[in-house]
Amino acid sequence: MENINKGLTTCKKKTMGRRKIDIKKIEKRSSLQVTFSKRRMGLFRKASELSVLCGAEIAILVQSPANKIFSYGHPSVETLFHRYQTGGSSSAALSIIPYREDGRSKYDEAVRKLEIVKRSTKQESSSSSITRFWWDEPLDGMGTNLRIMSMQWKL
Repeated sequence: MENINKGLTTCKKKTMGRRKIDIKKIEKRSSLQVTFSKRRMGLFRKASELSVLCGAEIAILVQSPANKIFSYGHPSVETLFHRYQTGGSSSAALSIIPYREDGRSKYDEAVRKLEIVKRSTKQESSSSSITRFWWDEPLDGMGTNLRIMSMQWKL
């Protein structure tokens, strides 16, 4: 028997993949710009996570190789720099608290209303002892289901 693959050679992949690279300045200008763009978005994403998860107030300024300035700030870059320059306290965070509490109370009220509607629907359905299919239900009873679905959608 002859070897069929005699003339073919196997090629190995020549990419670096996810290999760890040395931390040093990138010399190639195009690679430098691409790396900057990817790292900048990753940095801003991490800052956003940190601000959401921990409630931290963050401001980041980054200058690209083309000398463009990019910024990210939570609640805003201007607010944080103004507070830093004046040495003031976190007035922006303190001003948000009443709105947060108001939103929470509205949410709790909506959940309470939804529970009341669910209980009344459950009582109505348990009062009818005959098991029926949904298409056998009277049309006026469908309004209750519609109310429940619309309240859940609003949450």
